[in-house]
Amino acid sequence: MIVKEIQPGPFIDWSLDGTLLCEKDGELIVGLGDAYVASVLIPPAKYKLTEAGVDENDNPVYESEKLPLDTEAVQLILWQYQKSDEEVK
Repeated sequence: MIVKEIQPGPFIDWSLDGTLLCEKDGELIVGLGDAYVASVLIPPAKYKLTEAGVDENDNPVYESEKLPLDTEAVQLILWQYQKSDEEVK
C-alpha cells in the first residue's frame, strides 16, 4: 500500500488485514462527517481474458475473469487527526 501523509501528524492508527483496511480504535465513521482523517484511492479493477472455446462460426470465445485487488497499488492518504479534549477523557 502506498501511504501518503498530507500534513504533520498525529494520524489515525490503521492496519491492513488482507484487503480489509481497519481503523484500530473503532471510534471513527465511514462516509460523510465533520472532518476527514483518511482518503483511500482504489485503482480500477483488472481483468484477465481466457479462451473458452469457439462459437458456431469457429470464432474464439473469451471469458473475463476479475483479478484480485492489488493492495500495493492502493493509496492511503492520511490527514492530521487529533482527538478533541472531549474525546480524550
